[in-house]
Amino acid sequence: MFKKNQNKNIVFYANERALAAFPLPDRAGKFLPSWYKSCPTHNGDYFASTVKRCIPFRESLTNGFIIPLWHDAHFKIAEASDGKNYLSCVQSRAPEKIGQETDLADAPSLPTTGLISYHPSEQYADYAKIDKKAYPNYAHVVKFHSPYTIQTPKGWSILMKPVANDFASPVVPFEAVIDTDRYCGKINLPCFIRAQEKEFSMPLGTPLVQVIPFKREKVTIRREKYTEETLKKFDIELLRFATMLQGQYQKFWWHRTQDFEEKK
Repeated sequence: MFKKNQNKNIVFYANERALAAFPLPDRAGKFLPSWYKSCPTHNGDYFASTVKRCIPFRESLTNGFIIPLWHDAHFKIAEASDGKNYLSCVQSRAPEKIGQETDLADAPSLPTTGLISYHPSEQYADYAKIDKKAYPNYAHVVKFHSPYTIQTPKGWSILMKPVANDFASPVVPFEAVIDTDRYCGKINLPCFIRAQEKEFSMPLGTPLVQVIPFKREKVTIRREKYTEETLKKFDIELLRFATMLQGQYQKFWWHRTQDFEEKK
């Protein structure tokens, strides 16, 4: 992330109307899942901690930025007269069929503009080993057309990923890395459908994708056996760990990765 002494900015560009009307991208910590916010820190016993007390878990929720859904969307999967399933979506008060689960040669003209379009599942569905019982609608891929162009400082890219530990979202974005210090186009967000239902809604403001900026640096890998020096160091750390009943990681080892200034 960007620490305040680095003076780095990630910029989400959009037109004036979008910035005035849409729910805007913001720090991920402002989009904590409702289940996490209501989760207790303990299960009735001092030593029965929940994930609410796990700093690394919380860091995954607050790391980076969230792009929320910029419109209501209602999806329906139904069977057409030819026996094939199709996916339709009601968006912006206007129904629009956004694609059919069929061979590309037989597919209708796929829209490339608008809020949502269809992403041909042939690009992945036959190759990914997905549990079809758990994800019966996996072969339908919706593509959200983002209104934002994202720019990062020189040498920085972004990881686009599903919102961390959000188990309720009916769609799952595919992960991707984009060199946003050079690329200046809008970034579409293809997602496969996790929902098992044939009909579901996503309201305005639903957290859609998590954006993690990172600096492109070459990192080498080493594999080494323990030495007396490293074992001594680890032994001291484990002894320090044993001096407290709870909260050791937060007290001794954690540092805030979200320590940056928000630019208006």
